[in-house]
Amino acid sequence: DVLNKLIIKLNREGKTFFMITHDVEKGFEISRRNGILSGGSIVHEETECDMESFLARYKEILRGESLERG
Repeated sequence: DVLNKLIIKLNREGKTFFMITHDVEKGFEISRRNGILSGGSIVHEETECDMESFLARYKEILRGESLERG
């Protein structure tokens, strides 16, 4: 859609933006750096990771497993 194309264009131009979404796949589609918020804080952050491992970590956090792995 138009918004995704604009975000991708701005990202390629080196612009930084902060997007919050529950759609993890969409976040991966349009970003280079991804994080997980829990209780209002960033509890996990990755760059250059694959979606499968990020989704696994996301699910661990949703289940309340240790946040210490960061």
